[in-house]
Amino acid sequence: MQKLKFLRFSKENIALFLAVYLGFFLNLSVYIGRYGTQNTNNPLIDALYILGEIAVNIAFTFFLLRLLSFFGSLFFKIVTSFILVVSVCASYYISFYDVVIGYGIIISTLTTDTDLSKELVSPNVIIWIIGLSILPLALIWLGKKPEKNLTTQQKKKIWIKNTVKMLVIALAVFAYLKTLDSKQKAYEIKNNLDLPSYSGGLSYAYLPTNWIIPLFQYAITQYDDTFNNQNIFNPADHFTYEPSKANEDVYVVFIIGETARWDHMGLLGYERQTNPLLSQEKNLVAFKGISCDTATKLSLKCMFVRENGTESNDQRTLKENNIFSVLSQLGMSSELFSMQSELWFYNKLDLNNYAMKEMMTAKNSNFGKELDDTLLITETANTVAQHPKGNHLVILHTKGSHFMYSQRYPESFKKYQPECLNVDDECTKEQLVNAYDNSILYTDYFIDGILDTLRDKKAIVFYTSDHGESISEKGGLHGTPKEIAPPEQFKVPFLVWMSDSYLAEPENKQLFDNLKRNQDAERTFYHHNIFDSMLGCLGYSSSDGGINNQNNLCFSDTPSTQE
Repeated sequence: MQKLKFLRFSKENIALFLAVYLGFFLNLSVYIGRYGTQNTNNPLIDALYILGEIAVNIAFTFFLLRLLSFFGSLFFKIVTSFILVVSVCASYYISFYDVVIGYGIIISTLTTDTDLSKELVSPNVIIWIIGLSILPLALIWLGKKPEKNLTTQQKKKIWIKNTVKMLVIALAVFAYLKTLDSKQKAYEIKNNLDLPSYSGGLSYAYLPTNWIIPLFQYAITQYDDTFNNQNIFNPADHFTYEPSKANEDVYVVFIIGETARWDHMGLLGYERQTNPLLSQEKNLVAFKGISCDTATKLSLKCMFVRENGTESNDQRTLKENNIFSVLSQLGMSSELFSMQSELWFYNKLDLNNYAMKEMMTAKNSNFGKELDDTLLITETANTVAQHPKGNHLVILHTKGSHFMYSQRYPESFKKYQPECLNVDDECTKEQLVNAYDNSILYTDYFIDGILDTLRDKKAIVFYTSDHGESISEKGGLHGTPKEIAPPEQFKVPFLVWMSDSYLAEPENKQLFDNLKRNQDAERTFYHHNIFDSMLGCLGYSSSDGGINNQNNLCFSDTPSTQE
């Protein structure tokens, strides 16, 4: 052991070495990929951005590892070894496959059968892990033992010194991220853009935070499933659902819109043709609808459960499990891709994978891109290709028509003029309506793009919005308490599209005819119809009451009108 004395360093020096090793060396391919993505058009400033990201990533990693060292030598060695090996392994897939280590990767790693996981570990991965881990692991485990003969005064000085260092690092990292977030926000406002959070993008782009954050998300999900869902009624446990044999290979896409009103859709009678593409879809059925609440967080609770599946209180307390979780329990694989960040909601869906906006834009192929709903088209095409046998659910959570409206569509979709371009501008109602209608026009283009990825598949697509919007000179407004909210905050569309292959099955054609019959009868859609309609339109049956056909739009009897 004496011959290895030169490898013995203090915990602080080991933390510093590992911070540089993890924060810089293992992230080298990411730094190269991010260079030039900050829209500066100046190579020098681009270089300064990357240098700043290197510095802040090393500083944060040092802060994390140094914090771990305060919990004792053995704890420090075990946990830092784990962080090192996982980060080295992740760096292989990031460097060679442009993978973002998100929630889906974490849950697959922790829950997939061991034999299946082994199939993903090639000899090259093993060589990579051993080659890049052996020296740092030696430094960790051969580190100096802490001095034992220190006086109380000396220990106090060391504690104060370390605390000051940690505070300085924490404040420096916070100040850097806050400054760059503010700078980017000013750039967005000036150029009427919607970009992913700068600090959020960094956290999902770089090791080790890009896998530590999803690990915590997974832990929160497990805690929530164990302790907070014990009193939730689960329809899959209490009812029998028989699937249609004709639809065992189906693809299901559910698009959650944002702030879209049916009375601003040409498809549903609006004087402006804001749906030029969807209006030409022969396999599409559209309903005028009423939302269950007026704010995203509240609607997400009540729109995907059975009728009366939440309390009628202000916070919409959940009483029952949602349709996406039920479909997962019935054997359907599922993924969600989101332009929003409603993590609490995604954790309740029993998904195989989900990726939020920061995760998607953390890919090398997406660096520097605006937050645009059409990014979800690529994600949909990719996940469909990865599930060639179907029986797969894709949930897309869009930005849709969320205020500020003009940030939701590109230059080529500025059809209605003049438009409101800035949240600080004094805009007329006409300008706001024009911008809002342009966003609906772009949503038409986006949904049509999703349909294009599925035309040659056996597929069904659902679309609705979470709530409506009040549009006035004061801007866009929703979230008014449901008891006093104006009608326009409840106006939402509901669209159902079925592919030719789906309709080639006689029983599915009958379901579509039922939908058409309900549409022609001008039946009103309610959010509480979603649970039963998804099951019904997919051909499920339930002999013991698991599907309420009064709320099933693919059934042609008299609807329930209670909300």
